[in-house]
Amino acid sequence: MRKQQQQNILEILQTLEEAQAMGLYADCQAGALQVGEFIENIEGEGTETVTLLEEYCEILYRASINASNESSLRQQLIKIRDSIKSELKPNKYKALFLPYYDNTWETMKSVYEAFSRDPLFETQVVIIPIIRNTNKGANFVWEDYLTPIGIPNTHYDAYSFEEDLPDIVFYNQPYDGVNIPKFQSQNIRKYAGQMVYIPYGLHAIASMDEHFEHAQTGLKAMQRCDVFIAQSEVFRNYYMTGKPLYDKTIAVGHPKCDCLYSAKSGGVFTRYPEWEAAIGSRRVILFNTHFSYMVEGTHPHPGVRRLIDAVARNDSLFMIWRPHPQAFLMKMSVQMQVILDFAAAHGRMILDRTPSITPAYMYANAVVSLFPSSIVMDALFLDLPVFLLGRELKDNAPALQPENTVMFYDAVAHEDFDEPLPNKDPHSEQYQGYTERSIIAPLEAFLHEVEQGEDSKCEARAAFRAREFPNADGTIALKILEHMKKLLDRGAGL
Repeated sequence: MRKQQQQNILEILQTLEEAQAMGLYADCQAGALQVGEFIENIEGEGTETVTLLEEYCEILYRASINASNESSLRQQLIKIRDSIKSELKPNKYKALFLPYYDNTWETMKSVYEAFSRDPLFETQVVIIPIIRNTNKGANFVWEDYLTPIGIPNTHYDAYSFEEDLPDIVFYNQPYDGVNIPKFQSQNIRKYAGQMVYIPYGLHAIASMDEHFEHAQTGLKAMQRCDVFIAQSEVFRNYYMTGKPLYDKTIAVGHPKCDCLYSAKSGGVFTRYPEWEAAIGSRRVILFNTHFSYMVEGTHPHPGVRRLIDAVARNDSLFMIWRPHPQAFLMKMSVQMQVILDFAAAHGRMILDRTPSITPAYMYANAVVSLFPSSIVMDALFLDLPVFLLGRELKDNAPALQPENTVMFYDAVAHEDFDEPLPNKDPHSEQYQGYTERSIIAPLEAFLHEVEQGEDSKCEARAAFRAREFPNADGTIALKILEHMKKLLDRGAGL
């Protein structure tokens, strides 16, 4: 029995006591019978508490005939209350999971599975809706992507924090501004025993601007948590030293790595025979583009067109292109739409819009990304060679400074950071020269390595992975489970 269930029974008992004092014996009898049925549904038959409730109903019947039994009724309620507190002591916790996008479910999937297997916990999943801004205004996003794969979940309209009072809430959507009020962190905080924030992706420790750092640890939804799941001590120390979140953080690794481990070591991922037939024996490039590079008003990175052209002219290469899902909610630039259409129609290119990116990793031999995203970190965990097109060539684009994060940039092949950014006129000789020397030449050298099965970054990746992925054996969720058990045990003495 959960603590909240016990509390609900005690509150009903208080109501029975008040009704009894008013002589509403029929109502008391009906209420006692309902409580007995509720207890038997949870605990099974044969409890002392239900026996006491049945005796209470008999005393109520006699009291309805002879009011002199009032003292016996009061004594029986005391016995029932004592029995509820001793016999029905809470022995279960409620763990609530609040995923949103389908492609972020894997950040908490292994945690959900670990808690669901443990008899100490009752689990529930509620896919929360979010609101996204698009070129057509606010767009309400929600889809039940879990029922088709056999994971039961409750519709968000049917769930009540006030009634459920979960012991633990796991969440991975930190932007309260896109959540409906019901699922904003300040509302969850009112009713949750423990709030556990799981970042929606792994993050590269790269020199970014203050806005990026704020997005990792500075949001209210993160700061309200009781436990922050960090991917490594490096991440914890880089972003959280000297901040209130530091002591709330456990650096056990990111649960997404459990799913990646299961896919790579156990073949646990969705296979697509049509992909396999199209790929054949070719070497596969997984290409990652964020929506911010694709929307109207942006200038396409020069590496995009060159990558598409390189794959198109080389029959030994194949490309799986996975644009950020939000790109399809917004108005794309004309140039990007033309490139997307070309890729979609090409026989050796796939536009991947499936629910999970994991199959694409499993089919890939290497990854090309336009920025150091969570996809780059996933690829490094899986020991896939990565080419990072690190800088946008557009107005106000920050230059990445690798000197502060040498191991990360050593682990990926990328453009030449030693050469300063050119002027921003894409037609100028300086811009064209920079593009050819610092972007295109390194990219083509990387593609040649992939084609030949060579791997010049193998040792650098191994060093980075040893530092950044503390638990790479599929046990991260189990470590989170044990940590939460200790926290709850100290709090409730179960």
